[in-house]
Amino acid sequence: MSAGYNAVTHTNGATSIPKDLTPLNEFKEIIIIFDNDKAGIKGQDKLAKCLKRQFPSITIKTTKWDKSYPDGFDVSDYLIQGNDLNSLIADAQEFQIPHGGYKVMSVNEFVKAGFEHPDPIVRELLQAGGIASIAGTDGVGKSFYALQFAMHCATGIDFLGYEIKRPHKVLFINYELTNGQMLRRMDKMREYITSTYKSRVSLFDNLIVSLMTDEMRLFQDQWDDIEETIDDWNESEVVIIDNLYTSTDKDVSDNNRLQELLGTISHLRSKYEISFLLVNHHIKNFDSTQRLNKDMIRGGKVFTDLCTNVAQLAQSTYGHETKIFKVTKSRDEAETLFVPQLLEFNGIVFENLGAVENETLHYIDPKKKSEFEALRRFGSEGRFSTEEWVDHCTEFLSPPVSERTAKGWLRKLINWGRLKKIEHGLYQVVPMKVL
Repeated sequence: MSAGYNAVTHTNGATSIPKDLTPLNEFKEIIIIFDNDKAGIKGQDKLAKCLKRQFPSITIKTTKWDKSYPDGFDVSDYLIQGNDLNSLIADAQEFQIPHGGYKVMSVNEFVKAGFEHPDPIVRELLQAGGIASIAGTDGVGKSFYALQFAMHCATGIDFLGYEIKRPHKVLFINYELTNGQMLRRMDKMREYITSTYKSRVSLFDNLIVSLMTDEMRLFQDQWDDIEETIDDWNESEVVIIDNLYTSTDKDVSDNNRLQELLGTISHLRSKYEISFLLVNHHIKNFDSTQRLNKDMIRGGKVFTDLCTNVAQLAQSTYGHETKIFKVTKSRDEAETLFVPQLLEFNGIVFENLGAVENETLHYIDPKKKSEFEALRRFGSEGRFSTEEWVDHCTEFLSPPVSERTAKGWLRKLINWGRLKKIEHGLYQVVPMKVL
């Protein structure tokens, strides 16, 4: 008070607040000076928050003691030493209630905030700051796909018809191939691509590939090393992991363990502002004739929910070089979402031949299906009736089948796209074709 200020105190502990604070409502400014100890620091913030909520029009300020003062030092000690109270008060900071929980905005504030929409790195397949996956069964060509994806990202060349607007810095982490195997594959792929795009050859320097070493142990946790590599090569925009399964010691089929791994990946994505492409596998216990869908992917919904983009590969029965490709998730607009496409592998790269008319046909081996054999022996290339088909199957097939089985085959052949129902009891054979 001798310094010209109204001084108020209370007999409660530092972290306790008097029930009735209304006498303070007459002041325009309140400066809180508590003791220099843990209780004082905690109590000061607690009281400031309470006062600001109860009297929002009053300016509330808090002081901070210099680190040179001992624990328990208070305003009386300060004045006894001959210090000027005005100097302490001049350094006081106005208190604002910190927002707990999530930061929120009104619609108008959100619109004016100017957040940038993430641009696609590869349209429909990978967005900036996203996590994408390519998944498929063993031997379908996932590693070829991943390397071709990397080379096209690095050079800015459209990939399988999907737009890439510019070259990107790409880090490829390889757990699949020996260095010699990787060299052979990269060299052929680079030569093939530059035969068409000669001016892009220098852009392959945008692609950095990890080396397989004796110290590298598969199925052990590699993510500390992955982070160090990202940190060392900090220009990375896209990081490709081939593959997820061998990069960790965690059981990716266990949701709890998988969530830990995905939390690490999500953290790295945010920390380094990068995008990931993760090579993953299909589970083994699904129907081989089932159309591509996210439920086939190892890690299930926990994994695919994290991903911004998901694509899948499957083997076609039309030939080893023929694959079915489908985008099964994209958080941006996607013209080809859920549209099966035919890829042809020429031994070096994949080429997109376009949309597939009937995906299921590509998973059925005609030589192993009695329905196809019955249709082949039927020999009709035009229209025929239910009665004609039933007669063929029950009398002329060897061995013959029942009428019920014959009619069931009709329904299957229609679903598989080999027959078309013209009208009730009348059918048309659909010629076999790839697209």
